[in-house]
Amino acid sequence: MGETYLEKMDIKVMKKTADNLRKVAGELELSVGEVVDRFTEKMAPDDPQTAVWLIAENVISTTAMLSEEDHAEVVKETIRNLLLLFPSETMDKLVAEAKENQKDAISKLLSMPEDQRAELAETIKELERFADSNQ
Repeated sequence: MGETYLEKMDIKVMKKTADNLRKVAGELELSVGEVVDRFTEKMAPDDPQTAVWLIAENVISTTAMLSEEDHAEVVKETIRNLLLLFPSETMDKLVAEAKENQKDAISKLLSMPEDQRAELAETIKELERFADSNQ
């Protein structure tokens, strides 16, 4: 990236933010500006699939420390709020598609060989243990 793409900025951030930016920059062997560029790219992606992935990642990370019950409530409330962005016909279509996707996923799981299902179940248990240990 040439100098024509760069702009010097003088900004004020919280001390904790500055410390964290320097720490991340050091760990990644990047400049603080490069770290900010990467964070910004993650906040405003320019392709739909990246946006979908980042939204899902955000929901997971922002609810990771909640109880299972609170996690479920937050996710449900988020879905309800997102559905408000659409006309009711679109809401109905999205719900129908979600139900169909759920049926397809269950069907695929049930058609898996038993050893693969057992391996998947063990992986899920490991992920749950990992999540529990980080709460």
